[in-house]
Amino acid sequence: MQVYKKLQSNAKSIPLKLADRIANVEFCVFNSNIKMFEKYKAEHKLFKGMLYPYSSAETSVIQMWEYIEFLFKHGLKLN
Repeated sequence: MQVYKKLQSNAKSIPLKLADRIANVEFCVFNSNIKMFEKYKAEHKLFKGMLYPYSSAETSVIQMWEYIEFLFKHGLKLN
């Protein structure tokens, strides 16, 4: 949680953290790592709650948030 608080004060770094999280979730999906997928999914409410309000309103950042939501909704069905 401390990392998220630091990111809140540097909103320009949020897309990088979000891209990292997307890459980790994609890796779990494409390698059928259910344990880690479920860990990230369980953390997502806190992750989004702490960072989304501080995120840029740029279309690309909004699309990243939408994509990670898609991964959590459909992820393990994709593989």
